[in-house]
Amino acid sequence: MGIMFTINASGPLVRLNPAPYEKEIILESLIAEYPSILGCDTGSGDGDRRWMLIKQQFRIPRTKLPIDLLFVDQDGIPTIVEVKRAINPEIKRDVVGQIVQYGASIVANLDVKTLQEEFDRQCKSRDKSSEKELEDLLLGSQKADEFWEEVRNNLATGRICMVVVADEIPDELRGSLDFLNEQMALAEVLAIAITQYIPTDKNQSMRILAPQIIGRKLGQGNSTQEGIADSSPVDRQAEWTKAVQFNPNESIQKFFLREAQSQRSSAKLRKIYYNADGVRRWRLQLHKATVNMYQEMRFEGDLAFWKNIFPGIDIRTPDQGRQLSYNLTSVEQLEKFVETVRSADGKFMFLRRGVPGDSPDESGNLRGVVA
Repeated sequence: MGIMFTINASGPLVRLNPAPYEKEIILESLIAEYPSILGCDTGSGDGDRRWMLIKQQFRIPRTKLPIDLLFVDQDGIPTIVEVKRAINPEIKRDVVGQIVQYGASIVANLDVKTLQEEFDRQCKSRDKSSEKELEDLLLGSQKADEFWEEVRNNLATGRICMVVVADEIPDELRGSLDFLNEQMALAEVLAIAITQYIPTDKNQSMRILAPQIIGRKLGQGNSTQEGIADSSPVDRQAEWTKAVQFNPNESIQKFFLREAQSQRSSAKLRKIYYNADGVRRWRLQLHKATVNMYQEMRFEGDLAFWKNIFPGIDIRTPDQGRQLSYNLTSVEQLEKFVETVRSADGKFMFLRRGVPGDSPDESGNLRGVVA
């Protein structure tokens, strides 16, 4: 840890030094209020990782175990956060057994109904709308009932994330977490150092928080669990076979297993990614009743384009055109989607954010498609 400087437009140079948190509850409360300080650069290809607080100081049902913070992320993965200070002797070894025990306990004892009830209660206690909190998490890419069903499936299969947060992560903890991640198939355990910098001048009230994700990036996934995100074929077919079985359609199961091992796509558990012009543009995500298609980046005329390919399908276009998505329910639709996107190179002009107009092109012309 070094030092930092800030310069205000109307003020002098201010030096900031790293400083320990006076109490663990200070860091814990900051994370509860601002989950994004856990770090946003996930490397997952899905955009910034987002979290929704379920409860601070959550007590696991049928146990006496208190979790510092319980979140769910945008993929419906329950995320346990255990906060320690670097001076706490538990940070080196004891915290590993502690957080693994918490993970095993929520998989064994927590159900999605209890989780939803706790979420509603904490929103009311903080005078926040649970509907708005969920909307901010999903950005319109998924319906609420579909999201909670995904949470249910993740709990049922043990797909959770466990995070140790401290102002500094010791080498002993790093080694333990690396070993655990190599052994676990579905769960993931991570460490995040959130260093606090404060001014040397006591009259200054400024504070800077600098998160650093230790090891693989949050949301990137376990290499033994999902395959390296940008490599195919997937070398853990047993995990894939188990993961896709919660969708009862055997044809869709076979489609996902085939695509996961294709040399022409990249894969993560229950997700298949497709590129255009060398950049990841589309994602298929398996759910119990449907397969959701998410388009990363917009291209002009894309709404009319997809309506022409899939007439009658409800296509969702969130505000600011952040992400376009729709549901597919048959393997025939999935094959049509794959045929379309695998011939997309050079055909679309993708925009960074937003589309001038999201209304359909009534003329039927596919604006933005290069002949």
